[in-house]
Order: sequence, then structure tokens, then C-alpha cells
Amino acid sequence: MPRQLTAAERISRARALRPDIPPDMASPIDIMDAIEQGPMIVVDTNVIAYLYLPTAFTVQAEQLLQQESVWAAPVLWRSEFRNVLALYLRRQLITFEKALQLQREAESLMGENEYEIGSFDIMTLVRHSRCSAYDCAFVALATSLRTTLVAMDQSILRVFSDTAISLSLFLA
Repeated sequence: MPRQLTAAERISRARALRPDIPPDMASPIDIMDAIEQGPMIVVDTNVIAYLYLPTAFTVQAEQLLQQESVWAAPVLWRSEFRNVLALYLRRQLITFEKALQLQREAESLMGENEYEIGSFDIMTLVRHSRCSAYDCAFVALATSLRTTLVAMDQSILRVFSDTAISLSLFLA
């Protein structure tokens, strides 16, 4: 009968199988959750909005979700998305009820993949760029998770090309 692996051995094997798991993720439960969940990408609020609202990029956002089903974002995506919905609501492109429904659906999609990002990490990126602190939060998260940020913001794509990629290039 094979010997039962210790928690430390299981974590070590898990890290070998999934090098994208951040090294500072210490909790065995968090690590095992990350393994079960599979790889993830960080998406900016534009990509989330394209998935739920009819735009020229909606089909690409749907393709991205089929290709990469686990999306992550900083918690602030919720407020940014509410601002997008507010614009659509004020222009009478959607009803109040539809706005609430879309917010609920998007929150369900993002599920447990919303993260608080430390101010130091964000402000370090701000210091070296002209991007907003909001934009830098998405970059900081992607860097922390050691994954790709799929973004549509041209300043992010230009300044952080080592971390961020456009929706169309990611799908290419």
C-alpha cells in the first residue's frame, strides 16, 4: 500500500504541476483550490462589460470565456462595471432591472476570483507609469497571480506589454 503524502509533500507536488501558483500563497487550502480551479487570467472591466453588453467586441469576449473560463479581477471591477451600467441606463439603452440583472450575472461569473490589491503594489506601478491607480490594480493583480491581463485599455497595453495583452491578440 502506497504511503500517504504529507500536506507539505502535496503542496510541493502541486507547485510542480502548477508553476503559476504564486509563491506567497501559503495556505494548503488556497493552493488546492487553485489547482482544482485551473489556470486563470485577469481581465479588465472593459472585457467584462463586452461580455454582457452588445458591443463590437462581444463575440470576442464570449470566445475568451469559452477558451479561458476562470477570470479574475480586483474587487474594484464591480464599481467600474456599475459605472458602465449607469451610462447605459442614463442613455436608456437598458432598463434599471436589466442593469441589476447584468450586475448579478457578472458578479456570479467573477465569483471567488475577486482580489484586494495592496496599495504598495499599485502605487509602485503608478510611480513608473501614467496609468491610473485603477488600471494599475489590474496589472498588479496579474503580476501577483503570475498570469496574463487581458485588457482593452490602450495605455495599459502600451506601458505594461510584458503583462497585458489585448483581447484580439490573446485570441489570435
